[in-house]
Amino acid sequence: MSFAIHAPAPVTTEKAVEVLETKQLREATASAPAVVSKKISIAPLLRRLGFSAVGITLTAKNTRMEQMKGGRHTNPQIAEHLAQSIRELLTFLDSLNAACQICWVYEKHENGSPHAHAIAFIPQALKGRVSEKIAEYLGGGEAISRTPRTAYLLKQLTHSRRVKLDLGRKTKYAEDGKRYECAKIKGVQAEKKIRYAQNTQMTRNFKETAQKLRELMTKIDEYGRKHRTGKRRKAHTALRQDAVTLFDFVLYPTSEAENKAQARAKTTHARAKETAEAKRLKIGEIGEDGQIKIAKNPKKSALNVHLRAANGEKLHISGKNISVSAEEVAVIKRKCRKMRSKKQMMKLALVWKSQKAQKIENEGGSYDETFFMSLDFESITAATSEPPPKIT
Repeated sequence: MSFAIHAPAPVTTEKAVEVLETKQLREATASAPAVVSKKISIAPLLRRLGFSAVGITLTAKNTRMEQMKGGRHTNPQIAEHLAQSIRELLTFLDSLNAACQICWVYEKHENGSPHAHAIAFIPQALKGRVSEKIAEYLGGGEAISRTPRTAYLLKQLTHSRRVKLDLGRKTKYAEDGKRYECAKIKGVQAEKKIRYAQNTQMTRNFKETAQKLRELMTKIDEYGRKHRTGKRRKAHTALRQDAVTLFDFVLYPTSEAENKAQARAKTTHARAKETAEAKRLKIGEIGEDGQIKIAKNPKKSALNVHLRAANGEKLHISGKNISVSAEEVAVIKRKCRKMRSKKQMMKLALVWKSQKAQKIENEGGSYDETFFMSLDFESITAATSEPPPKIT
């Protein structure tokens, strides 16, 4: 009989986001449901990853694009220049030994030419210095926002799945009654798309963190599209729907504790590589309330466990090539404390260790403590064809 032991990643109860503000943008009427806006900060999650965010606006002017006489560059030419400017900015940050991942989009200005909005993720300890350097690089602080939000990138989300909305300040530019889409740019893009880029320092020292940050932004984008976009349904269908909630995710510190944590980080040296804590962190799906689920992969260590039976007899088991989590060790210790003697405890430990030494065939399986602890270990040990690993 063989069974796999696998400790599932537990969902933590720590806050990954913080709801800042809930505001009603439109009351329910006979023809349309209510519209509610929720502002949610994901700074607590970024802090756990050891990163912070800075908003950047890149234009043909602040990236010093050569001007044409008697005309202007075409949209594709400007777009290619902006993409090259993103790459040059990342190279500049490499020269400062500052890791950086950039999420950015093209957006159409009111004169029809494209510019780029970007969110730069940088190590928290370097935010102050790097923000100043980027401002100098772009010729002034006007291109920098230390309080970025995802709506900064996702202003194309114009409609709700349930009812057509008219919320210009969140989804479209509107000045002097003139309205236009900011997502479609002739010759460049038919709809807005998030693009990603990172420098060598990020790839070398924060590979897994970069992947988590990209996954996070992708999930927020998909979540926003699901809740805010789609074709308008028939009027009688819209009347039956509940209130529409628009989520606005911000990436900057919002509470006093967050600000203090970031202030402390500014006085410390940036770590060379991502920590084991960041590697273990797993970013889950976003719930209907805008909460981001967080899970941790159990921390593993070499098998080295001291067991004690009910009568006080002790047993030590070890195995350099066998990895176990703290949760698994706690389970086996609890069970052994109920054993009457070392002889009974040894039977349990032999089976447990032999199963841990086997390669887990079904990675999707789960560790069922109730099933494992109810097994007849004496029969299992007798039926095992190969002797279990020696107990020291």
